[in-house]
Amino acid sequence: MYRRIQGLLRLCDRLRILSLCNQNFRGENLTKDRLECWTAFLVSKWLSGTLGSTGIRAVACVIIRNLLAPKGVAGLAMSTQSSAALVSAFLLLLVLPASRNLFSQEKTIPTRVNFVDVLEDSGIDFRHHFFPSEQGENYRMNQYDHGSGVLVADVNNDGRMDIYLLDFLGPNALYINKGNFKFEETARRAGVDLPEDVSVGGSFGDYDNDGDSDLYVTTYRTGNHLFRNRGDGTFEDVSKKAGVGHNGHSSAALWFDYDLDGNLDLYLSNIGPFTTAETSPDAAYARRGINLPLNYIVANPEADHGGEPDILFKNNGDGTFTDVTKQSGINSNQWNGDVSVGD
Repeated sequence: MYRRIQGLLRLCDRLRILSLCNQNFRGENLTKDRLECWTAFLVSKWLSGTLGSTGIRAVACVIIRNLLAPKGVAGLAMSTQSSAALVSAFLLLLVLPASRNLFSQEKTIPTRVNFVDVLEDSGIDFRHHFFPSEQGENYRMNQYDHGSGVLVADVNNDGRMDIYLLDFLGPNALYINKGNFKFEETARRAGVDLPEDVSVGGSFGDYDNDGDSDLYVTTYRTGNHLFRNRGDGTFEDVSKKAGVGHNGHSSAALWFDYDLDGNLDLYLSNIGPFTTAETSPDAAYARRGINLPLNYIVANPEADHGGEPDILFKNNGDGTFTDVTKQSGINSNQWNGDVSVGD
């Protein structure tokens, strides 16, 4: 109903404009000042959307009709003002409707967006693997109860976005985009498969400013990894050299330039200690999770079990990082699953 009323009001406004135009552009009423005022008025109405392309053409037709009337013809032969009016009419008729997109800020928004599932023929056959002893039929209340991350970046700088998929139990996968929705798995060849890590999350970022997307991967108690992109489709593990191979219960990682020195710094969010020293029966490199009974969780919903502190690593610009968490004023030791930054 609101749209109908709005449409009627616009129609009335357009009819009023046409009526006024018919009165003011008669040959005997035409003056230079009136011409200038009406030209500015019509253009403003057109730009605001009150008078569309059809309305502009209608107004132009009124102007031309009145100028070509007997009195208008007489005035046309004697006055340059009438000649200018005729030119202006043709400009309104031909130029403005065709050039509306040059001035309008409105964007055409599709009424419906459709997505098509192209996975079957894409070459992506990745499956995430949980720990059977911790989930599924033997589900236990601990932080193994979720999946791992998905990272997207143009790894080889070919203009197409590639996909890196992480796994708890088994190697990670790096799918290189070959175009036309086709992908090739290259994680092992690239050196980022991490077959003996409980991979959780991570982030792509060009920490060494060489134009390639480098990779940071977080894990549960198998040590985090920083991979430097060599630019030839392979990566080098520089975690130890860089000083960012934190070993704990890490979750998310975020690259951002916190000190505005032109180098990407690294923020690492950690949850809390939920594993024991006991080796998991599912993988020799993993640790068994601490089981929190359901009746305990229900009885103690607000219990604080203590988390691991987050870490802010400052990029020194020489391939190494320094822990500046305390001096930066960050004191977060809760169970932090993710992180975001903004101005």
